[in-house]
Amino acid sequence: MAKRLAITGVSSMQAWDEGAKTYARPTRLRSVASFAASASDLAAFTTLPQGCTTPVEILVGDIAKRSKTRLWRACLKKDPLPSGSLWDLGDNRCLTAPEYFFLRTAPRLSFAQAVLLGMEICGHYSTLMSAPYRIYCDMVRREQGGSLLANPWPPTEWEMSVEHQRQLMQLGFISRPSLASGDGLRDYLSRALSEGSHSRAILAARHIKDGSRSPMESRLYARYCLPRRYGGLSLLPVELNRTFTLSADVAKTIGVTHYSVDLYWPTASIAIEYQGKEVHSGLTAEQRDRLKRNILEVEGVRILSIDAAQYDNKSVLELYGSEIAAGMGKASWELKPRRGEQQKRYALADELRDWESDLYRV
Repeated sequence: MAKRLAITGVSSMQAWDEGAKTYARPTRLRSVASFAASASDLAAFTTLPQGCTTPVEILVGDIAKRSKTRLWRACLKKDPLPSGSLWDLGDNRCLTAPEYFFLRTAPRLSFAQAVLLGMEICGHYSTLMSAPYRIYCDMVRREQGGSLLANPWPPTEWEMSVEHQRQLMQLGFISRPSLASGDGLRDYLSRALSEGSHSRAILAARHIKDGSRSPMESRLYARYCLPRRYGGLSLLPVELNRTFTLSADVAKTIGVTHYSVDLYWPTASIAIEYQGKEVHSGLTAEQRDRLKRNILEVEGVRILSIDAAQYDNKSVLELYGSEIAAGMGKASWELKPRRGEQQKRYALADELRDWESDLYRV
């Protein structure tokens, strides 16, 4: 089999973000087992994969070839890659899988940050630090009719208006299809037992849920649902983005067929909705939120709203947690912090606040 250039690290995640629709499971890309190691292969690398910024990270199997140019940076990998780690892009290029990125990155993160990384890979958003820069460059390119990038990427299906891109840049994330599933990630890790120090990756993967649509949604999940020994409230089971279908009469009256909520506890019939000012501010948005709350409460679903200021308020965390626990049939004393747990809750909040800066530090 011909050797292929293997794009890895943050570069591979940039490419996955850009081509998430093209590479979507289950058809995705054909799995391959080898990657380039020759100097001629590296010298032939002149075209950036769509979405990647320079230098692109490329796997090499020989320390003598571990070097760097303006276009690429060689990353050493001597041991065989776990099955399912490489996916063929064609033209003798391949990408390391998002699962491989998780395997390699999780050990240098805290437990909670590793969970958030997994939630992002298995969710519908990306917080890559390069994403706001890419959005900004493309926005300026469109407005000025010129190109600020040496290799500008073509518009993709999920690119929206310039104004919406400004909002996304302020939010610090972009929307894209999920890159993996929690079950698939756990299966990959079980096949990679010989990969080395990745116990934190396996441990974190046990608590990853599919379908998160924003970083704040994942953070709320971590604070309310992670085990108490890690600073969470251990309020399970929970569903992310649960959809409620409205009756035909109600749908006809308001012109909406269904509503979804960020986090939903089915045993308590309680949901938490994050009210981000970028999305929910304005009279019309407030009216929509109020209508949504009223209709869902008629259906028996209690809505608890939380904004950015309340997220950092430990009193709100404990109040909402107590209400959810009571709805689940738990006694109030069960949620009170035991010895050392209050400090763990503070530490968890700190870890979740600025985790992206740790994740993508190269």
